[in-house]
Amino acid sequence: MLESLQDEVEITTRTVEILLLIRNEEPVGLRHASTVADLPEHRVRTSFQMLEKEGLIQPTDDGAVTTDRTGPFLDTFDDEIEAVRASVERLGAGMAD
Repeated sequence: MLESLQDEVEITTRTVEILLLIRNEEPVGLRHASTVADLPEHRVRTSFQMLEKEGLIQPTDDGAVTTDRTGPFLDTFDDEIEAVRASVERLGAGMAD
């Protein structure tokens, strides 16, 4: 059960790193992102698909670009992660009882 949670954390980390790359260098193509992030293209493609599904990037002829949803998402990301961390800590504290 925890292995799948760890997998999700790794995917989320990679995908947010890809989003930041796109925001900083847009437009960004799959191959360029793969090279810069030092990740296989299939992993970057998965992240691109996740980001597009969430409406955080959109494809163009020149590569992926961010959308008007990207800024608000990144603005609240740290708070969202902190809430998840607090939940995990409560879970761990409950196991100690």
